[in-house]
Amino acid sequence: MNLSAGVAYANIVCVQANERPGMMRVRPLQPDSSYLVHKIQGTQTTVGGSGGQMPLGLTPLSGQQISLIRAWITEGAKNN
Repeated sequence: MNLSAGVAYANIVCVQANERPGMMRVRPLQPDSSYLVHKIQGTQTTVGGSGGQMPLGLTPLSGQQISLIRAWITEGAKNN
């Protein structure tokens, strides 16, 4: 997945997750229905996903960092 500046947004918002068909990577307004949230929380298998917690091989995000991502999604996942 290309997460470079200028293309990252189009590659994650309203795009189907490869590991969990039928679930979007980021579903605006719905963090609990966003596969990205499950991947960073390490709960991807509870929604039928697979793979490891992200970021893979690095220290998991803090609760505060995850809360910021959840808030961004809850507020509509705007491209700003």
